[in-house]
Amino acid sequence: MAFYNRGIAYFNKREYDHAIQDFDEVIRLVPNLAEAFNERAGAYFGKREYDRAIQDYDQAIRLDPNYALAFNNRGYAYLYKREYDRAIQDFDQAIKLIPNYADAFNNRCVVRAIVNRFQKAMADCNESLRLRPGDGNTLGSRGIVHLKLKELDSALADYEAALKADSKNAFSLYGRGTAKRWKGDATGADADIAAAEQIRPGIAADFERYGLSRP
Repeated sequence: MAFYNRGIAYFNKREYDHAIQDFDEVIRLVPNLAEAFNERAGAYFGKREYDRAIQDYDQAIRLDPNYALAFNNRGYAYLYKREYDRAIQDFDQAIKLIPNYADAFNNRCVVRAIVNRFQKAMADCNESLRLRPGDGNTLGSRGIVHLKLKELDSALADYEAALKADSKNAFSLYGRGTAKRWKGDATGADADIAAAEQIRPGIAADFERYGLSRP
């Protein structure tokens, strides 16, 4: 447990190599601990080693077929690999195991928005918000749906609400900047996009993954 907890602490500091070393030791000592594979996968994900992360999520699920968190996390890794059908399948399974799993609804909303299944995406985001009212991450996800539908006022409303919850949320800042740009507010757009890129360098690539090119 000391190695496990220290691994979590290193992960939270984004010291992923140190985290992986500690989770390696946990797995050596307790080879059948699904949670250790899930956490080590998260560290590999943080290093953008998505295939290696998926291998660990696979093992976590083999050890515990009812491990909803591992299904959700593996779905997120598949999202970053642009394997969207697999991502949706994993989020489906996570929701089947935990019907009120707000994070899984939110994540499935994003993937469905990417593949232009807008009605189902909106339903997922709305369900996530019903389960977790006012959640900034989900408001930001719903903003993506509105952006892709060119519903700019609705996108702005969601991003404004999200930023009230967390003024430093890079995704919502970038999304609001995108909406402002498309509405003709170049000054406001530049400020939001610059702030987002300072917080999260490379965020433009994330939005390109959503099917939204740099505004």
